[in-house]
Amino acid sequence: YFGTSLIFSDIGKEAIVNTQVRTLHQKASLLILEPSTCHNSDTESTDLPAKSSSYQEFYKTIQQLISQMQIPLIQHLINALYIGDDKEGIKIYAMSIVPQLISVSKTVHGYLQSMLIDNVGSYDAEKDFTNVMKALYSTLVPLGISCSDIGKYYQATATTATVTGGTSHNGRNFPPCVTSNPSTSSHMFSSHTLANYDPTTSSTTYTSTIDLDILQIKILMKMGNHIAASWIYESGRHSFQTGTTSDILNIVNYQSLKQMATNNGILHKNIWYSKYVDYMKGDNFFGN
Repeated sequence: YFGTSLIFSDIGKEAIVNTQVRTLHQKASLLILEPSTCHNSDTESTDLPAKSSSYQEFYKTIQQLISQMQIPLIQHLINALYIGDDKEGIKIYAMSIVPQLISVSKTVHGYLQSMLIDNVGSYDAEKDFTNVMKALYSTLVPLGISCSDIGKYYQATATTATVTGGTSHNGRNFPPCVTSNPSTSSHMFSSHTLANYDPTTSSTTYTSTIDLDILQIKILMKMGNHIAASWIYESGRHSFQTGTTSDILNIVNYQSLKQMATNNGILHKNIWYSKYVDYMKGDNFFGN
């Protein structure tokens, strides 16, 4: 339905995401064999993996795998939402995606939880489809998914409805899907407004999502999962820098709260930094 299959003469069609998952899995399998991926060379403790280059690459690969594995779930959810009749199908796919959105946006999570899970029986495709899609699209960037990953939605008719083009088809209006330079005016749910500033470029958009790291760390700390929280603090999760494209598979590195906390250019502008140094007689533990 989404035009995201590759055609191979020997095995027929394979979804692009299948190819990516296999490639990333093979990469992760090789990285896990590297001694420095899971062991700190300075200590025998393995409670927190060493932040070596191989660990960072392994961490990045796992995050890419998670994002890729969500793509078919979102595609199936969109198809179920478009058809609208299979309420149980909508609920099943919604339950695989919506709970994860609590660490992306409480507003979007609450709206989709109510619409697609708690009150799915009241869902009306002609009336609700557009707003539900706007809410869903607003979560793609922090999930590490692009519009091209989702693809264009096709029905087996002469008319084509595109996921990315804001097309009306069979009473369902597809809102624009924008994951690069998002315009908040095109979304019912704004991207990530910080201090009343709306990000307008891909670089500021990805930087603005650092607040989602804080939210997820808060959730993990409440659950008592301090190790996972420390991984996000040290290595990042939602805020990333990409190379030539905004594709999750083209990530150069993640921006982390620890990097921000220990950046010399930022530290010396922080009025609390000098007070910390004076009190602690140094900054060895600052940000660590």
